[in-house]
Amino acid sequence: KGILNGLTLLIDRDYNRVLIQTDNLERVQVIQEKIANESNSTLVRRIHHLLRHFSHWQIGHISREDN
Repeated sequence: KGILNGLTLLIDRDYNRVLIQTDNLERVQVIQEKIANESNSTLVRRIHHLLRHFSHWQIGHISREDN
């Protein structure tokens, strides 16, 4: 839910590019895979709906040790 809240805040502030970094590799994979497959997750669908507001977005994994 943190990603969703962050995206909402960025949209409210009129940002048009976003880089998402998280230490949750599974979350990164699910959001990336949603591009090719329909997700059953309401949260992932809402995140992708918000990502359409950005001209460019990227998501990546960063290990807890490097965070």
